[in-house]
Amino acid sequence: MPRRTVMLDSRAQVIADEDPLAPRLWQWAVLRTRAVDELTGQPPHVPVRVVALPADSPLVARMTPRAAEGGLCGLVARIDDAAVALTRTGLFGARIEAAGYLPCDLTPAIDAARRSLPLFSPTNTNPLQVAPPDPLPAAGDVRAQFRPGRGVVIERTAADPAEQTSLVAATLPAAASEVPIVPPLSAARPAGARVAGVPMQLADQPLHRAATLRLRGQVQQRLPGPPPALVPAAGAQLGILGYWPTYPSTIGGASLPVDFCALSPPLPLAHGPGVAVQGCTLAPVGVARRLTQPAPAGSDALWVQPHTLLNPVGGDLLQLEADASAECEWVMTLGFTPPADPLAPARVRLAHPSACLHRAGTTVQAVTAGGLVAAGGISREAQAGDPVLFATNLGALGASGRLAVAHGTPRASYHRFTQLPRAVALPPPAVNQFVITHAVVADADGRFEWPLLARVAQIEIAVMHAGLSIAPRRFALTYESANPLSILVP
Repeated sequence: MPRRTVMLDSRAQVIADEDPLAPRLWQWAVLRTRAVDELTGQPPHVPVRVVALPADSPLVARMTPRAAEGGLCGLVARIDDAAVALTRTGLFGARIEAAGYLPCDLTPAIDAARRSLPLFSPTNTNPLQVAPPDPLPAAGDVRAQFRPGRGVVIERTAADPAEQTSLVAATLPAAASEVPIVPPLSAARPAGARVAGVPMQLADQPLHRAATLRLRGQVQQRLPGPPPALVPAAGAQLGILGYWPTYPSTIGGASLPVDFCALSPPLPLAHGPGVAVQGCTLAPVGVARRLTQPAPAGSDALWVQPHTLLNPVGGDLLQLEADASAECEWVMTLGFTPPADPLAPARVRLAHPSACLHRAGTTVQAVTAGGLVAAGGISREAQAGDPVLFATNLGALGASGRLAVAHGTPRASYHRFTQLPRAVALPPPAVNQFVITHAVVADADGRFEWPLLARVAQIEIAVMHAGLSIAPRRFALTYESANPLSILVP
């Protein structure tokens, strides 16, 4: 290739403009996934963007977001710039952002995609043995994580100047735990050394819509006359007989029994299925305190006075605002540095950001959780900001009250909950007869309003009035406009 001489800091350097870059200097995809709307199963109709976290970390500063049609999105970087972040747990996270959707936290999926060496691996080891394994594909398919031709980054040891970068060889692995690489391992690695695919390939990520709805409507009774007339069906009871979680499932799939309730405030953290859900009581302890400075929504710390009897290492559960306030919420503390003046306010750090705006002078009350009633576990993955919780055995709880998610763990949160009305059909020979619990009852004008709904595509509604009922009605919900519902009963 032709060469030319350039001057850099008074020194002559010979460069070749057309020489190809070394592979380590290429821009590689380091994270790849696809965003889909959880209600439609299709890519969202708005641009999506992956944001590397933490935003102020130099380890992720050179990762650049990329997106394409079909919801495909990810991050690109030079491998040398990203290698440490890819192989170290806790140093690299990300989230998907899209207008009209809640931010989707990718950090748990990133941590699950990372692998480690289960055994000591000497120099020239090939193939690598990794855990957990990457399942071998069926004929004609490809592996999820370590596909031939893609990169593999192996964590350095104290004696290594940098992480090793290899390629996945085209050799067919004999087991799901094997990853054949080119070149083989350049230096021995201890058991536990971490391994990452380049890119980290994540499964499709369901985006939860930020919009919610309240189902409102009117129930009327048809009088035969003469003359025929419509009058309010005061006292009519309504309940959900079943629901469909996605629009495609409404075509031919069977409905699901109601296993969700409305929450306030929304969930502050994402949770996977199985996380414990319990009913609880929240009782005040100690003296009332106050905020000395306003705290906007999303605050990660509060200025509290007095700070006496609060634990400087954290673990206190604080209630902000009076119990009847719409802005009432509960936050766990991470601790504070006691000020020199015992009467001065303390800056108390929070385990998760606050949900509402709280003004200076707001009441701050320490509370303790008790009266725990097991309700089961989360049944559908939850994301931060979800105002509706899906969990098993919610029927063990009352119509409303207080609820704990992941109680006793660092990810614990506490909420008000309200049950959605539920209906269960009586067996034959009863026809269109239902038992309705937590019923919403129509007022004197026949009007009704349900608690908050989200993450539901279609519902089947049962109505009882004066001991009679109508055939269940299916109602497809829209989150782009109002959902007025008019029902006629005999």
